[in-house]
Amino acid sequence: MRHPQPRPIGCLGPSLQYWIGDRAFVGGALGVAVATGTIVDSEWGVGGSLRAGYSVYARGHHALHVAVEVVHGDFLHDLATDGVGLQLGWQLL
Repeated sequence: MRHPQPRPIGCLGPSLQYWIGDRAFVGGALGVAVATGTIVDSEWGVGGSLRAGYSVYARGHHALHVAVEVVHGDFLHDLATDGVGLQLGWQLL
């Protein structure tokens, strides 16, 4: 039985974001999942993410937000993984 070591996971693909009001938003993405290792040892699969956030500061065309994002990836050999992240980000509105 294979026991992979922990490694960063990400999703590369188009995403959509919907504003639930002036400051709250939800979003999601579908695309290619990658579990990074070395360049030779990275695994590629199908993935997606879901995100919810809140803009703590907005002025003009700029916003600073906090968000929680869940990323899922399905890889070969029946390997699936999930990741959860807390982000502090900036958006051009």
